[in-house]
Amino acid sequence: HGLGNADARGDWLDRPRLKSSGPCYAVQWMRRTVDRRTRAVIAFLATCSVAACSLTSLDQYFRCPPNDPTCLDSAGAGTLGADASAGAGGDLVSASGSGGAAGSAIAMGGQSGEQAGQAGALGEAGSNGLGAPCETDRDCGSLVCYRTECAFPYEILYADQPDPKDPANDTKWIKFWLEIANHTANAALLQDFKVRYYFSPEGVEPVFQVLSAASFSSDSDIIGEFSPHGSSMYVEISFTSDAGSLKADEASGLLELGISDQNFSATFSEPGDYSYDPLATDPNVLHSWDQITLYYRGALVFGKEP
Repeated sequence: HGLGNADARGDWLDRPRLKSSGPCYAVQWMRRTVDRRTRAVIAFLATCSVAACSLTSLDQYFRCPPNDPTCLDSAGAGTLGADASAGAGGDLVSASGSGGAAGSAIAMGGQSGEQAGQAGALGEAGSNGLGAPCETDRDCGSLVCYRTECAFPYEILYADQPDPKDPANDTKWIKFWLEIANHTANAALLQDFKVRYYFSPEGVEPVFQVLSAASFSSDSDIIGEFSPHGSSMYVEISFTSDAGSLKADEASGLLELGISDQNFSATFSEPGDYSYDPLATDPNVLHSWDQITLYYRGALVFGKEP
């Protein structure tokens, strides 16, 4: 008796109270009610895609009537971002969108919305994404708070060095400046970093050269090794244990690096090379360039691979 008011939100809300019609009547009425809800849930799941339907959505169905504007789905409030390709467990730079936006308090199992809404961390948009204002690192997810803005923990700063004698589409040198910037509050060993510059070899047997490294004790502390990458190639720049450390909130110091043919007889055509930027040619104004990739202890921490 009194089952008509058992659930203030469900199908029983508008049912009249049962009269004393015997236990069998009550069981039959309950069975019909459960069958209707089961059919409704099956229909609800049939309309869901893998991306749009989650346990939190199903949990919400039992908590709220469909299309009730007073109920929010934690999956909707705690956004995963526009392109969260790797989700929470992906590489640091693989997910865009807000970093762990707060979800609704109606999350599955009644857990807090903040826990339910945590997503892939690093992004180019969202309330705590790249460039967002901040006071501490906690404001930036897996980014860091650098001079009151959310920023990458580590970053490549770059400028091209055009050859004054040769045009970029027929040059004997690929030359560029770069620095590794550390935006964190901790020092890091340079030997834990690797940098990849992507280019087209044009049939040339390339040679890597350190042209200038004034802030390093020796040019031999900097190593360049070539590897194929599809139809192109990259030079991977690494550092020996003698290279020292990258201090907190500082850059590595300017590196002038070059790629050439062994005997300078062959030429490169730089336009179209993935890592080449013809608009950046001033070593006094290095700029952030995400088409050169940076790895820390083997994980991609900055840049986009081609």
